[in-house]
Amino acid sequence: MKYVVLLKPNSNIPYFEEMKRMCIYEAKIVFEKLGIKTERLEVVQMGKAYYLMFETDNKFEKESTKHIANLSFYYTMFEIESDTLLRPIEIAATNYLGDDISVRLKYTGKTNETFTRLLLNTAIFSTDFYNLECINVLDPVCGKGTTLFESLVLGCNAYGVEENKKHVDELGNYLLRYLKEGKYKHNSHKGKAIVNNENIGEIIEVNIGKTKEELKLEAGKKLKVLRGDTTDAHKAFKKNSMHIIVGDLPYGIQHMGKNKEKTFRNLDDLLDVSFKSWYMLLKKGGAIALSWNTYTNKREEIAKILVDNGFTVVNDERYLNFFHRVSQAINRDIIVAKKI
Repeated sequence: MKYVVLLKPNSNIPYFEEMKRMCIYEAKIVFEKLGIKTERLEVVQMGKAYYLMFETDNKFEKESTKHIANLSFYYTMFEIESDTLLRPIEIAATNYLGDDISVRLKYTGKTNETFTRLLLNTAIFSTDFYNLECINVLDPVCGKGTTLFESLVLGCNAYGVEENKKHVDELGNYLLRYLKEGKYKHNSHKGKAIVNNENIGEIIEVNIGKTKEELKLEAGKKLKVLRGDTTDAHKAFKKNSMHIIVGDLPYGIQHMGKNKEKTFRNLDDLLDVSFKSWYMLLKKGGAIALSWNTYTNKREEIAKILVDNGFTVVNDERYLNFFHRVSQAINRDIIVAKKI
Protein backbone atom coordinates (compact mmCIF):
# COMPACT_ATOMS: atom_id res chain seq x y z
CA MET A 1 0.00 0.00 0.00
CA LYS A 2 1.15 3.49 -0.81
CA TYR A 3 0.52 6.55 1.39
CA VAL A 4 1.26 10.26 1.31
CA VAL A 5 1.36 12.81 4.13
CA LEU A 6 0.70 16.37 3.00
CA LEU A 7 3.40 18.62 4.44
CA LYS A 8 2.10 21.35 6.73
CA PRO A 9 2.30 24.80 5.09
CA ASN A 10 4.83 27.12 6.75
CA SER A 11 5.17 30.87 6.25
CA ASN A 12 8.89 30.55 7.00
CA ILE A 13 9.93 29.65 3.45
CA PRO A 14 13.61 28.86 4.24
CA TYR A 15 12.52 26.51 7.04
CA PHE A 16 9.93 24.84 4.80
CA GLU A 17 12.64 24.10 2.25
CA GLU A 18 14.73 22.45 4.96
CA MET A 19 11.65 20.65 6.34
CA LYS A 20 11.28 18.81 3.02
CA ARG A 21 14.59 17.10 3.83
CA MET A 22 14.34 16.80 7.63
CA CYS A 23 10.84 15.27 7.63
CA ILE A 24 12.26 12.10 6.09
CA TYR A 25 14.54 11.52 9.07
CA GLU A 26 11.90 12.41 11.67
CA ALA A 27 9.59 9.89 9.99
CA LYS A 28 12.32 7.24 9.96
CA ILE A 29 12.87 7.61 13.72
CA VAL A 30 9.14 7.42 14.49
CA PHE A 31 8.30 4.66 12.01
CA GLU A 32 11.11 2.39 13.19
CA LYS A 33 9.93 2.65 16.81
CA LEU A 34 6.36 1.88 15.72
CA GLY A 35 7.49 -1.12 13.68
CA ILE A 36 6.40 0.42 10.38
CA LYS A 37 8.62 -0.92 7.62
CA THR A 38 8.63 1.39 4.63
CA GLU A 39 9.89 1.54 1.09
CA ARG A 40 10.42 4.62 -1.10
CA LEU A 41 10.32 7.08 1.78
CA GLU A 42 10.67 10.36 -0.11
CA VAL A 43 9.20 13.82 -0.60
CA VAL A 44 7.31 14.32 -3.85
CA GLN A 45 5.57 17.28 -5.44
CA MET A 46 2.00 17.00 -6.75
CA GLY A 47 0.68 20.22 -8.19
CA LYS A 48 1.87 23.01 -5.92
CA ALA A 49 1.91 20.85 -2.77
CA TYR A 50 4.59 18.60 -1.27
CA TYR A 51 3.98 15.20 0.28
CA LEU A 52 5.99 12.60 2.16
CA MET A 53 5.36 9.41 0.19
CA PHE A 54 6.00 5.89 1.44
CA GLU A 55 4.99 2.30 0.78
CA THR A 56 4.32 -0.20 3.55
CA ASP A 57 2.53 -3.48 4.22
CA ASN A 58 1.19 -2.01 7.49
CA LYS A 59 -2.55 -1.35 7.48
CA PHE A 60 -3.31 1.92 9.27
CA GLU A 61 -6.36 1.79 11.52
CA LYS A 62 -7.79 4.95 13.09
CA GLU A 63 -6.12 4.48 16.50
CA SER A 64 -2.73 3.59 15.04
CA THR A 65 -2.48 6.88 13.18
CA LYS A 66 -2.22 9.12 16.26
CA HIS A 67 1.59 9.11 16.30
CA ILE A 68 1.71 9.98 12.60
CA ALA A 69 -0.67 12.87 13.20
CA ASN A 70 1.77 14.23 15.79
CA LEU A 71 4.65 14.45 13.32
CA SER A 72 5.93 18.02 13.08
CA PHE A 73 5.22 18.27 9.35
CA TYR A 74 1.84 16.48 9.32
CA TYR A 75 -1.14 18.23 7.73
CA THR A 76 -3.29 15.36 6.48
CA MET A 77 -2.77 11.79 5.25
CA PHE A 78 -4.04 9.86 2.24
CA GLU A 79 -3.89 6.34 0.88
CA ILE A 80 -3.10 6.30 -2.83
CA GLU A 81 -5.73 4.06 -4.41
CA SER A 82 -4.78 4.90 -8.00
CA ASP A 83 -2.75 7.45 -9.89
CA THR A 84 -5.69 9.85 -9.75
CA LEU A 85 -7.38 8.98 -6.45
CA LEU A 86 -6.26 9.85 -2.90
CA ARG A 87 -8.40 8.42 -0.08
CA PRO A 88 -8.23 10.45 3.18
CA ILE A 89 -7.16 8.47 6.25
CA GLU A 90 -9.27 9.11 9.35
CA ILE A 91 -7.04 10.20 12.22
CA ALA A 92 -7.66 9.64 15.93
CA ALA A 93 -7.84 13.01 17.72
CA THR A 94 -5.16 13.14 20.40
CA ASN A 95 -4.43 16.79 21.19
CA TYR A 96 -4.94 17.73 24.84
CA LEU A 97 -4.82 21.47 24.10
CA GLY A 98 -5.40 23.22 20.80
CA ASP A 99 -2.60 23.47 18.24
CA ASP A 100 -3.02 27.24 18.29
CA ILE A 101 -1.47 27.68 21.74
CA SER A 102 2.07 27.75 20.34
CA VAL A 103 1.18 29.74 17.24
CA ARG A 104 -0.68 32.63 18.85
CA LEU A 105 2.20 33.85 21.03
CA LYS A 106 4.58 35.96 18.93
CA TYR A 107 7.91 37.44 20.03
CA THR A 108 11.42 38.07 18.72
CA GLY A 109 13.72 35.07 19.08
CA LYS A 110 10.90 32.53 19.42
CA THR A 111 11.83 28.99 18.40
CA ASN A 112 9.74 27.78 15.45
CA GLU A 113 6.89 25.66 16.88
CA THR A 114 7.18 23.19 13.97
CA PHE A 115 10.85 22.66 14.73
CA THR A 116 10.01 22.36 18.44
CA ARG A 117 7.59 19.52 17.62
CA LEU A 118 10.32 17.82 15.58
CA LEU A 119 12.68 18.10 18.56
CA LEU A 120 10.05 16.60 20.89
CA ASN A 121 9.29 13.70 18.54
CA THR A 122 12.98 12.97 18.06
CA ALA A 123 13.38 12.73 21.83
CA ILE A 124 10.18 10.79 22.58
CA PHE A 125 10.82 8.14 19.93
CA SER A 126 14.40 7.66 21.09
CA THR A 127 13.20 6.49 24.51
CA ASP A 128 11.68 3.35 25.95
CA PHE A 129 8.56 5.37 26.89
CA TYR A 130 7.05 6.52 23.57
CA ASN A 131 3.82 4.55 24.13
CA LEU A 132 3.09 5.85 27.64
CA GLU A 133 -0.20 7.61 28.22
CA CYS A 134 1.62 10.58 29.74
CA ILE A 135 5.26 11.60 29.34
CA ASN A 136 7.13 14.06 31.57
CA VAL A 137 9.03 16.65 29.50
CA LEU A 138 11.67 19.01 30.88
CA ASP A 139 12.91 22.05 28.98
CA PRO A 140 15.76 23.35 31.14
CA VAL A 141 16.15 26.50 29.01
CA CYS A 142 12.46 27.11 28.34
CA GLY A 143 12.36 30.84 27.56
CA LYS A 144 8.73 31.86 27.05
CA GLY A 145 7.53 28.29 26.79
CA THR A 146 7.18 27.03 23.20
CA THR A 147 8.44 23.56 24.17
CA LEU A 148 6.16 23.48 27.22
CA PHE A 149 3.10 24.45 25.20
CA GLU A 150 3.85 21.90 22.46
CA SER A 151 4.28 19.27 25.19
CA LEU A 152 0.84 20.07 26.61
CA VAL A 153 -0.69 19.79 23.13
CA LEU A 154 0.77 16.27 22.91
CA GLY A 155 -0.71 15.39 26.31
CA CYS A 156 2.58 15.48 28.22
CA ASN A 157 3.35 17.03 31.59
CA ALA A 158 5.54 20.08 30.98
CA TYR A 159 8.38 21.17 33.26
CA GLY A 160 10.74 24.06 32.65
CA VAL A 161 13.53 26.22 33.97
CA GLU A 162 14.12 29.84 32.97
CA GLU A 163 16.24 32.48 34.68
CA ASN A 164 14.60 35.53 33.10
CA LYS A 165 11.77 36.66 35.40
CA LYS A 166 10.02 38.64 32.65
CA HIS A 167 9.95 35.59 30.39
CA VAL A 168 8.48 33.39 33.12
CA ASP A 169 5.83 35.97 34.02
CA GLU A 170 4.80 36.28 30.36
CA LEU A 171 4.73 32.49 30.00
CA GLY A 172 2.46 32.07 33.02
CA ASN A 173 0.15 34.95 32.15
CA TYR A 174 -0.23 33.81 28.57
CA LEU A 175 -1.06 30.20 29.54
CA LEU A 176 -3.63 31.25 32.14
CA ARG A 177 -5.28 33.61 29.66
CA TYR A 178 -5.37 30.87 27.01
CA LEU A 179 -6.93 28.36 29.43
CA LYS A 180 -9.51 30.88 30.61
CA GLU A 181 -10.51 31.87 27.07
CA GLY A 182 -10.69 28.19 26.06
CA LYS A 183 -12.77 27.36 29.16
CA TYR A 184 -10.32 24.70 30.30
CA LYS A 185 -10.62 23.62 33.94
CA HIS A 186 -7.47 24.70 35.75
CA ASN A 187 -5.88 26.07 38.89
CA SER A 188 -2.53 27.68 39.49
CA HIS A 189 -0.02 28.44 42.21
CA LYS A 190 3.00 30.72 42.40
CA GLY A 191 5.51 31.00 45.21
CA LYS A 192 9.09 30.78 46.35
CA ALA A 193 11.10 27.65 45.56
CA ILE A 194 12.52 26.68 48.95
CA VAL A 195 14.63 23.50 48.94
CA ASN A 196 16.40 22.40 52.13
CA ASN A 197 16.03 25.93 53.53
CA GLU A 198 17.62 27.38 50.36
CA ASN A 199 15.67 29.80 48.16
CA ILE A 200 16.52 28.80 44.58
CA GLY A 201 13.95 31.06 42.91
CA GLU A 202 10.21 30.95 42.23
CA ILE A 203 7.83 28.22 41.10
CA ILE A 204 4.83 28.60 38.83
CA GLU A 205 2.54 25.58 38.74
CA VAL A 206 -0.60 25.13 36.63
CA ASN A 207 -2.86 22.07 36.79
CA ILE A 208 -5.26 21.41 33.91
CA GLY A 209 -8.23 19.05 33.72
CA LYS A 210 -10.84 18.29 31.10
CA THR A 211 -13.41 17.95 33.89
CA LYS A 212 -13.75 19.28 37.44
CA GLU A 213 -13.26 15.75 38.74
CA GLU A 214 -10.06 15.25 36.73
CA LEU A 215 -8.75 18.56 38.05
CA LYS A 216 -9.71 17.70 41.64
CA LEU A 217 -7.90 14.35 41.42
CA GLU A 218 -4.92 15.99 39.69
CA ALA A 219 -5.38 13.41 36.94
CA GLY A 220 -5.00 15.90 34.09
CA LYS A 221 -1.85 17.63 32.84
CA LYS A 222 0.63 19.80 34.68
CA LEU A 223 2.95 22.67 33.86
CA LYS A 224 5.60 23.57 36.42
CA VAL A 225 8.35 26.13 35.86
CA LEU A 226 11.30 27.11 38.04
CA ARG A 227 12.26 30.74 37.65
CA GLY A 228 15.88 30.22 38.56
CA ASP A 229 19.22 28.76 37.50
CA THR A 230 19.12 25.70 35.26
CA THR A 231 22.05 24.21 37.19
CA ASP A 232 19.59 23.97 40.12
CA ALA A 233 17.03 21.96 38.12
CA HIS A 234 17.71 18.78 40.13
CA LYS A 235 16.76 20.65 43.30
CA ALA A 236 13.40 21.81 41.98
CA PHE A 237 12.14 18.56 40.44
CA LYS A 238 12.10 14.93 41.55
CA LYS A 239 15.16 12.93 40.52
CA ASN A 240 14.64 10.24 37.85
CA SER A 241 11.24 11.75 37.04
CA MET A 242 11.66 13.00 33.45
CA HIS A 243 11.15 10.78 30.41
CA ILE A 244 12.72 13.31 28.04
CA ILE A 245 14.71 16.54 28.24
CA VAL A 246 14.38 18.92 25.30
CA GLY A 247 15.93 22.33 24.80
CA ASP A 248 17.01 24.90 22.23
CA LEU A 249 20.34 25.97 23.70
CA PRO A 250 21.31 29.67 24.00
CA TYR A 251 22.79 31.07 20.79
CA GLY A 252 24.80 33.90 22.30
CA ILE A 253 27.02 34.64 25.28
CA GLN A 254 24.58 37.30 26.44
CA HIS A 255 22.12 34.54 27.40
CA MET A 256 24.52 32.64 29.61
CA GLY A 257 23.42 32.07 33.19
CA LYS A 258 25.36 32.10 36.40
CA ASN A 259 25.12 30.32 39.69
CA LYS A 260 26.38 31.47 43.04
CA GLU A 261 29.86 30.03 42.56
CA LYS A 262 30.65 30.81 38.93
CA THR A 263 29.84 33.01 35.98
CA PHE A 264 29.70 31.02 32.73
CA ARG A 265 31.66 32.63 29.93
CA ASN A 266 30.80 30.10 27.22
CA LEU A 267 28.31 27.37 26.44
CA ASP A 268 30.77 24.55 27.23
CA ASP A 269 31.16 25.69 30.84
CA LEU A 270 27.41 26.05 31.31
CA LEU A 271 26.65 22.64 29.79
CA ASP A 272 29.27 20.81 31.85
CA VAL A 273 27.57 21.94 35.07
CA SER A 274 24.03 21.74 33.69
CA PHE A 275 24.36 18.19 32.31
CA LYS A 276 25.21 16.95 35.79
CA SER A 277 21.95 18.41 37.06
CA TRP A 278 19.85 17.26 34.09
CA TYR A 279 21.26 13.73 34.17
CA MET A 280 19.94 13.29 37.71
CA LEU A 281 16.43 14.16 36.56
CA LEU A 282 16.26 11.84 33.55
CA LYS A 283 14.84 8.34 33.90
CA LYS A 284 16.90 5.36 32.79
CA GLY A 285 15.82 4.69 29.22
CA GLY A 286 15.00 8.36 28.69
CA ALA A 287 16.53 10.70 26.12
CA ILE A 288 17.81 14.24 25.85
CA ALA A 289 17.48 16.17 22.57
CA LEU A 290 19.19 19.53 22.21
CA SER A 291 19.49 21.99 19.36
CA TRP A 292 22.34 24.48 19.14
CA ASN A 293 24.16 26.90 16.86
CA THR A 294 26.94 25.08 15.01
CA TYR A 295 28.76 28.36 14.40
CA THR A 296 29.61 28.54 18.12
CA ASN A 297 30.04 24.85 19.01
CA LYS A 298 30.90 21.71 17.06
CA ARG A 299 28.87 18.51 17.45
CA GLU A 300 31.96 16.72 18.74
CA GLU A 301 32.35 19.26 21.56
CA ILE A 302 28.79 18.90 22.83
CA ALA A 303 28.90 15.11 22.39
CA LYS A 304 32.02 14.90 24.54
CA ILE A 305 30.42 16.86 27.37
CA LEU A 306 27.34 14.62 27.20
CA VAL A 307 29.45 11.46 27.34
CA ASP A 308 31.59 12.86 30.17
CA ASN A 309 28.40 13.33 32.17
CA GLY A 310 27.06 9.80 31.66
CA PHE A 311 24.92 10.09 28.53
CA THR A 312 25.22 7.83 25.47
CA VAL A 313 25.06 9.84 22.24
CA VAL A 314 23.00 8.44 19.34
CA ASN A 315 25.02 8.69 16.14
CA ASP A 316 23.25 6.68 13.46
CA GLU A 317 22.37 8.22 10.11
CA ARG A 318 18.81 9.22 11.03
CA TYR A 319 20.09 11.61 13.70
CA LEU A 320 22.76 13.33 11.63
CA ASN A 321 20.62 15.12 9.07
CA PHE A 322 18.75 17.80 11.02
CA PHE A 323 21.23 20.63 10.41
CA HIS A 324 19.65 23.69 8.80
CA ARG A 325 20.15 27.41 8.38
CA VAL A 326 18.13 29.74 10.62
CA SER A 327 19.78 33.06 9.81
CA GLN A 328 23.09 34.48 8.69
CA ALA A 329 24.47 34.02 12.20
CA ILE A 330 22.73 30.76 13.15
CA ASN A 331 23.09 27.29 11.65
CA ARG A 332 21.11 24.89 13.84
CA ASP A 333 21.54 21.17 14.48
CA ILE A 334 20.20 18.52 16.86
CA ILE A 335 22.02 16.07 19.09
CA VAL A 336 20.29 13.20 20.90
CA ALA A 337 21.63 11.12 23.80
CA LYS A 338 20.17 8.47 26.09
CA LYS A 339 20.53 7.53 29.73
CA ILE A 340 21.30 3.84 29.49
